Amino acid sequence: MAQLSTNYSEQNPLLIYEEREKSLLAQNKSLARWENLLGQSRILWFVLFGLLCWLSLGRQEFSAWLLLATLPPFIVLLVLHEKVTRSWQDVSRNLEFYQSGVARLKFKWQGKGSQGMRFRTANHPYADDLDIFGTGSLFELLCIANTLVGQKTLAEWLQGPADANEIIRRQESIRELAPLLSLRQEMNARAGGSKNPADIASLVSWADQPPHLLSKIPLFIALALACYSLFSIHACVVLGLGLFPIAIAIFVNIILHAFMARSLEKIYQGVDLHTGSFGVLSRAMAFLENTSFNSAKLKGMKTRIQDTSSKNPPSVLISNLAIWIDLSNALKNLMFSPVGFLLNWKIVVGYGLEHWRTTNGKHVHDWMKTIGQFEALNSFANYSFENPEDIFPELSQEKSFYHATGLGHPLMHKDACVRNDLEMDSKTRLMIVSGSNMSGKSTYLRTVGINTVLAFAGAAVKAKSMQISPMALAAVLKIQDSLAEGKSRFYAEIQRVRQVVDLADGVVPVFFLLDEIFSGTNSHDRKLGASGVLKGLLRRSAIGIVTTHDLSLAAIADQSISDAKNTHFADRFEEGNLNFDYTMKPGVVRHSNALELMRAVGLEIDPE
Repeated sequence: MAQLSTNYSEQNPLLIYEEREKSLLAQNKSLARWENLLGQSRILWFVLFGLLCWLSLGRQEFSAWLLLATLPPFIVLLVLHEKVTRSWQDVSRNLEFYQSGVARLKFKWQGKGSQGMRFRTANHPYADDLDIFGTGSLFELLCIANTLVGQKTLAEWLQGPADANEIIRRQESIRELAPLLSLRQEMNARAGGSKNPADIASLVSWADQPPHLLSKIPLFIALALACYSLFSIHACVVLGLGLFPIAIAIFVNIILHAFMARSLEKIYQGVDLHTGSFGVLSRAMAFLENTSFNSAKLKGMKTRIQDTSSKNPPSVLISNLAIWIDLSNALKNLMFSPVGFLLNWKIVVGYGLEHWRTTNGKHVHDWMKTIGQFEALNSFANYSFENPEDIFPELSQEKSFYHATGLGHPLMHKDACVRNDLEMDSKTRLMIVSGSNMSGKSTYLRTVGINTVLAFAGAAVKAKSMQISPMALAAVLKIQDSLAEGKSRFYAEIQRVRQVVDLADGVVPVFFLLDEIFSGTNSHDRKLGASGVLKGLLRRSAIGIVTTHDLSLAAIADQSISDAKNTHFADRFEEGNLNFDYTMKPGVVRHSNALELMRAVGLEIDPE
């Protein structure tokens, strides 16, 4: 069966990004000038309005009714400024989106994206060893999710293998989403930037709350008081009746707000979100609602979000909620808050939020789960678009099977990445990789491991071909001692190896990667210990790769484990320089570079 490459575009993704970046940069400069001009005009209008108020109300130069003539130009100015500001923000976010894409394709992305450290799980079988989270990690390379639920879903997919059917469903969805670059651009523009992703988890808790406002009588009272407050302002300013009517409105409103304070606090708790948090939700839902899909997973996601009793689709319902939250946020404006208090704004908007929640809250959990999966798929799709030469692995029906050609490390620059093959099955269940220091053994393990993570998550892998059977992954590559816990490096290592053995006791076969196994002890104990552990893992149907620079350990393949083979990475020491080709070769390495390295840095080493 031919291995399928992504091949979403015949054009170079870098050229596409750079062209759009150039266009958006010009738009950004133009809109920034207009935004600044309109912003200054609003300030001038406020100064002018204040002067007119002083002339009218203070010096009685003209009727206060003439002040109404200033409202139409102010409204026009306000609408224009808001429209230009939003357009400028959208263009700025789109510009950042393509600049981030250019940085990834030019390999200058490290430390600039979401690193996912909040999702790191202690004592995970491979996450720390394979750089899943942190600066320059796989998560940072992949993640374009604009909500925390999307980032969390992506992190979960990278930390645990999906079953075979789910992997196939994800691959189909990623193929379908990958070409849709404009969708990812628009979702990014609506989201407010991925560096501060929307934490919409609190929205789920808020939606699950029981009703707090059981009677509408306070709403009717609040509306009546709002009308009276408007009359009191008119009576004070126009009719000249003084401040007494306004004082009465303030006093009654204080009593009403005090009476409803506890209920209002519960209503607003958990929904204090920026409306940008809902832009990505609404846009993603609208895309799912209005698009016909071929992949089974996307079809199922579409069906799940449409399962509501409302006549409006979820995207509209989310937009309606965003409007209510916008109205609630208006009270944060110091100029509006006094007027909002007199109009009982918080109470009226609170009833609107309560009505939305009691009507639609039961669907929010499914919506959030769907959006999280959609954003995770979209992150994988974006990676596939940017790496069209990467392929989707085929799932093998054979047990403990892993055949791959041209494996490369996705976190390495393509010019520095040397690709190697891997062939493991019932004939070769253990590979012992020997080699000198810096020859590429550990990098090879990381390359195999990180591509395994991508394969089991349903994503494209950096390889020319790959066939793999479902397995649980375990890796022991980074071991550190701990003075605080009183653990030596060797003790920490044997605890991690024990974790691998325990994992192999499970139902799913384990694929293990062990770097420089038991290097913290002497050669005799290392050989006996490694032989016993590896035999035990193979008895448990596990397969895996072990690296070592101890040549006595490489003899295990010839002496005690029949379905093991030796491979190695070699080096050449020429004219005082070490040269590596980082290409794996069959057999055991024939020499070490340790003494040459010591002499190269000026250490005095006596000849034998």
